[in-house]
Amino acid sequence: MVVRFICSFLAVLMAVMTAAQAQKSAGELCESDATPADEKIRQCDAWMDEHPDDPAVQALGYYRRGNGYANKRQRAMAIQNYTRAIELKRDYHQAFNNRGNQYRALAQYERAIADYDSALAIWPDFPMALVNRGRTYSMQEQYERAFLDFDRAIAVAPGFAYAYYERGNAFHSKRQFQRAIQDFNQALQLVPDYVEALDRRGVAYKNVDDYDRAILDYDRAISLRPKVAAYYYNRGNARYFKDQFDLAIADFNRSIELGPSAMALVQRGRCHYAVTRFREAIADYDEALRLSPNYSIAYFNRGAAHLRLGEYEAAIFDFDASLGVEPTYSYSLFGRGVAKRLRGFVTAGNDDISAAKKINSKVDQEMAELKIRP
Repeated sequence: MVVRFICSFLAVLMAVMTAAQAQKSAGELCESDATPADEKIRQCDAWMDEHPDDPAVQALGYYRRGNGYANKRQRAMAIQNYTRAIELKRDYHQAFNNRGNQYRALAQYERAIADYDSALAIWPDFPMALVNRGRTYSMQEQYERAFLDFDRAIAVAPGFAYAYYERGNAFHSKRQFQRAIQDFNQALQLVPDYVEALDRRGVAYKNVDDYDRAILDYDRAISLRPKVAAYYYNRGNARYFKDQFDLAIADFNRSIELGPSAMALVQRGRCHYAVTRFREAIADYDEALRLSPNYSIAYFNRGAAHLRLGEYEAAIFDFDASLGVEPTYSYSLFGRGVAKRLRGFVTAGNDDISAAKKINSKVDQEMAELKIRP
């Protein structure tokens, strides 16, 4: 009886919710950010059909429909709709900004910047356009321009967490990790559950060898979004550097379950390598190379595992493949030299080792950490 009552109650509740949704007009559903993308596109179509001679409705309908296509990552359709909105409303600064985002996603950076410029010509203190233009400059490594935009956005909107977040990313790209952490701190002070800022701060902490704080940030990010593969991957990396190999493997396992990637497979392979499970490591590198056939580091790591197993021909093959992708990769040159020496080709091996040292004077010390020595 209890189960039957609960099922009946849920059915009534769903019917009420459906009826409430049905009572909303096409215009309300088109404008609402809560409307799913496909439904938003349909409702915007219906709303514009209801008001064919109202330019304000038409402009907003195309803009909102563009947002629907943007959410579906249908960039060309989004751009087409934003363009139509702008044609109907020449001062539509939000449409210029959002069209710029689509151009940036397509790596058409000059077009993106032109759209942000247009948005800012209409509203010079438009914080979102300032941050988006700054982000685009940062992606082009034009950091001076990027920081001018981020600083201006923060000056006009000091409570805008996204501005601190993107400025933090720019500092991180310049390897100014402590300044990046300060900006991520500020973003998180403004929005405590800003999961992207937690993740990026965790990466910055890892890069300054503060692995415990990094792990705490990834723990929090995972608690907020438990199905994001990158968060497990990043926590796995921090655990790897703490020599917590089994915990790291568990994180890489989960990351791979959520979204197989060559990087996660290589990192899991490194954990297996660190505890001398070389066959398991090779299996991971095999799979990584199946996903990404030109992954130089995967070839190097597989070569190192073969070398540790005394499989010198296989090791030389992998180091050759790594160098075919990245000819100046000192680790692969050194590894190949060691494999050649052990195979009996001493002169050729010494030549490789000497060439590796010319590229990286510390390569012999760094390779010794992998237990690979001449």
